[in-house]
Amino acid sequence: MESFNSLNSKSFLESIKDPRKFKQFLKNNQKELLQWGTFVFITIFVFLFFSSGDFSFILTLSSLVQTFGFVLLVWKVFRSRSISGLSRNTLVCYFVCILSRLFSIMRYEGYLPYDATGDFVYRITEIITFVCCCILLYFSFVLYKATYNWDIDTFQWYYFVIPSFLLALCIHPSLNLRFYADVAWTFGLYLESFAMFPQLDVFRKKGGEIESYTSHYVASQTLSRIMQFIFWVFSFKELNETINSSSFFPSYVGFFVLIAQIIQIALTGDFLYFYITSIKQGIPLTLPSYVI
Repeated sequence: MESFNSLNSKSFLESIKDPRKFKQFLKNNQKELLQWGTFVFITIFVFLFFSSGDFSFILTLSSLVQTFGFVLLVWKVFRSRSISGLSRNTLVCYFVCILSRLFSIMRYEGYLPYDATGDFVYRITEIITFVCCCILLYFSFVLYKATYNWDIDTFQWYYFVIPSFLLALCIHPSLNLRFYADVAWTFGLYLESFAMFPQLDVFRKKGGEIESYTSHYVASQTLSRIMQFIFWVFSFKELNETINSSSFFPSYVGFFVLIAQIIQIALTGDFLYFYITSIKQGIPLTLPSYVI
């Protein structure tokens, strides 16, 4: 998305008033408009033809946003033939957490959206995201490994995987009524809350101007988490099930899920501020070295 940052509100409003400027605006940003327009079209199509209109559709929408971010990232990395600025450790974390979530939702329905999209659309988006993650890891370890910033991507993935798994073993909901499936889903959720930290650490060390495809990818994951947080704010009490629970503190599991969502949003708060500011001003995203 080399010219995405030209899509700011001021230039857009000015272009509408002048037909020639508007035509030039469309020409300069046709790729970005096509990408985002396609995403909006798919979202509306899914909602109209596959959704039952239940509030839990927001979970499917969250997954769609995440998938969209990963698909764009795969495309941009392939086009640029570089993974510079991307954290391999973050990709490994996402690989593990999505695989763990798939292990739970592909066989059981306890954590699927109540909306009709939970029957297969939600699962399909999770599978696509997982495939994209595998492709990105292949790019990182094999195809474009020469462009990998190994010197600044030093926050190792296992710093988060092991603690998240141990926490999931001890504190997890029981909607699947299967210990391993409940732990798998919770492990994925806990790990995803910290998965972006290595990427943000790379931003902090690198500082300066951030590659557009990387910034859009991080922003899409943050937006996805915000949507999930909105859902769990209204639904977390359903996780506090004490009957047939194998968890410690079963009456407070929902609060741990909320805290996990808050952690990721808090971690990316500074980044999201600078990201939105860059779009408004129509300039490349530039981060001070202290932002993590």
